[in-house]
Amino acid sequence: MKSIFPNLSQKDKPALQMQDTVLIIDDEKKLCNLMARVIELESFKVFQAYTGKDGLKILKTERFKWY
Repeated sequence: MKSIFPNLSQKDKPALQMQDTVLIIDDEKKLCNLMARVIELESFKVFQAYTGKDGLKILKTERFKWY
């Protein structure tokens, strides 16, 4: 599978490894799972929620780096 960050050099990629976290909120479970797998391939930590309410619970209990 191709990288979603093709323009990053190899020396830049380690800075992304398991430092950044993504929260995916989508009521389509198959789509949510697919997006999570693709993003995890880029070494991100991924949380999934299938409702907005569950997404808010994750935001309250997990630490996220905000940009």
